[in-house]
Amino acid sequence: MKQGFGKVIKMSSSRTHYVSIPALITSDDAYPFTPGEKIRVTVDGQRLIIEKCPADD
Repeated sequence: MKQGFGKVIKMSSSRTHYVSIPALITSDDAYPFTPGEKIRVTVDGQRLIIEKCPADD
């Protein structure tokens, strides 16, 4: 398991935030996401959980 440090980025006046994931993580063979893919984001206490969306979402 690889670990790195990213950032939470807020663009302009939008309320949307973006999470930056370092290349060290995205280049790992175990990294499960592709650009543009829909994901599910859940806040669980102090954790942010990012998962692939089920096919029917």
